[in-house]
Amino acid sequence: MRKLGEREPTRIPARTRSMRRQIKVGQRVIPLWIFIVILLSGITSGVMANYIWETITLDFKVEEPLEIVSYPYELNLFPGETKEFNITVKNHASTNLTVVLDFLLGNATYQDNYVTFRENYTVIPGLQELTAWIKVESDAPPINTSLTIYLERVVGSPSSSPPSQFERVESLIFEACLWSDTTYVDIWVRNIGTVSLTMTDVQVDSAAPTAYDFDTGTAGNQTSQSVAPGEQCTIRIWYTYTEGVKYEFAIVTLSGCKYFYVANCHSNT
Repeated sequence: MRKLGEREPTRIPARTRSMRRQIKVGQRVIPLWIFIVILLSGITSGVMANYIWETITLDFKVEEPLEIVSYPYELNLFPGETKEFNITVKNHASTNLTVVLDFLLGNATYQDNYVTFRENYTVIPGLQELTAWIKVESDAPPINTSLTIYLERVVGSPSSSPPSQFERVESLIFEACLWSDTTYVDIWVRNIGTVSLTMTDVQVDSAAPTAYDFDTGTAGNQTSQSVAPGEQCTIRIWYTYTEGVKYEFAIVTLSGCKYFYVANCHSNT
């Protein structure tokens, strides 16, 4: 019932109420609730995208691990001489590295005809003194030139990758050593070259050991051993060792090459 003088309330048609809950985009009419859902989804996706694609940037370096610390300032030889000298290197890495110590004379023709110099080493982490050698042929004429010495890291092994130009020759590395007591030590070596080599002599600190043997473990039973490419050999070296003292081992091959390894005596007794 309406009171006298009251106006009849305006009635909104159902169609008009329905249109108020819709949004017109061009010729299309989208319900308001769908538009709200799309809007919220876009905001949420934007937040997620910003979180997923947040990045950081930092420096990345791969550095050369080998450093030559000290070396002789000059070398004087006479024809027919072989001279040993020491080079101290530092391995900044945390793993052993197999390296080739090579050289380059200022006169390449003289080097090819009269001079020999090349060594392979296993360089442990930290400082290590390497004993190298240089040989001048007896018919070499006098010369005064420069000598450049450099270290070349040997990467990979015969079983995992083809040998590099530095490995296409006789090449021996030291893989491990085990001190039984202060009487003898076992050293494992491997031929990583592409030709067989024959080990003919063993030295401890440039001197002859008490005895040595290849693979058999019997003192003085075998004084030479051939090792095919990729093969390993165990060398047992008897000597009067002292606990905690550093020793330099040298393996001499039939071709005249010498391979050096330095280790501290740590007996298991």
